[in-house]
Amino acid sequence: MLKVENINVYYERIHALKNLSLEVKQGEIVTILGANGAGKTTTLNSIIGVTRAKSGKISFQGIDITTADPSKIVEMGLAISPEGRKIFPKMTVYENLEMGAYVLNSPQRIHDNIMRAFNYFPVLRERSGQISSTLSGGEQQMLAIARALMANPKLLLLDEPSLGLAPLLVKDIFRIVKEINKDGVTVMLVEQNAKQALQIAHRGYVIETGRVFLEGSREELINDKRIIDAYLGGK
Repeated sequence: MLKVENINVYYERIHALKNLSLEVKQGEIVTILGANGAGKTTTLNSIIGVTRAKSGKISFQGIDITTADPSKIVEMGLAISPEGRKIFPKMTVYENLEMGAYVLNSPQRIHDNIMRAFNYFPVLRERSGQISSTLSGGEQQMLAIARALMANPKLLLLDEPSLGLAPLLVKDIFRIVKEINKDGVTVMLVEQNAKQALQIAHRGYVIETGRVFLEGSREELINDKRIIDAYLGGK
């Protein structure tokens, strides 16, 4: 479904991604692990078209999207829930969801997608008329994911969905991500919470200083001593 081949990304003189390659197959949850500054967010931003790769190739469903406009990429079936949520703080929950559906031209589809979002996140139904900045951190994260789902993505990119959330809310978020995947949406998940991410992922990649350091199935990564020591707190 998604293929990233040897991309290089620079921020002025900083070489952020170095010949990075990865792949996501339809129906999977693939997690990207790594420390702060490793290049995880840059990887997602390159895929969605916000950050441009200087070289290499990014393909989605067999189509080269390396230089495609971000709005076109969303129309093709890619959407992102960004790090830090980045909701529209002065808009209501309902208005934020409508903004996520800007690529749709059918009022009925927009309505259906809002109802689907409310089914995943019932608290958003209760808060639909509330100004988004007044939501709790967990509710804002739910809104960010729901807004991304409004575009009917085939592949959903999630950047640090558990960041800053209490443990119980983290479990809820990951449970819902698993439900979304079971309903047919492929997921790429960037996370520092390796334990939770590996519990729901099919496969994973570990990025260090802009390179893929390690890749494997969930079982391979969970049992890899390097992952245990660096991300799972050791035995």
